[in-house]
Amino acid sequence: MSDAFITAAVRTPIGPVGGVLADLRPDDLAAAAIAGLVRSAA
Repeated sequence: MSDAFITAAVRTPIGPVGGVLADLRPDDLAAAAIAGLVRSAA
């Protein structure tokens, strides 16, 4: 098995419980972070 290395990082927005991000699903936030990583790698 080959080794995996993290070569870039992005972060999702954070906010208070019940704030403006309360209606977003966690997987939608993860998808935005992954899309940001793909954009920065290109």
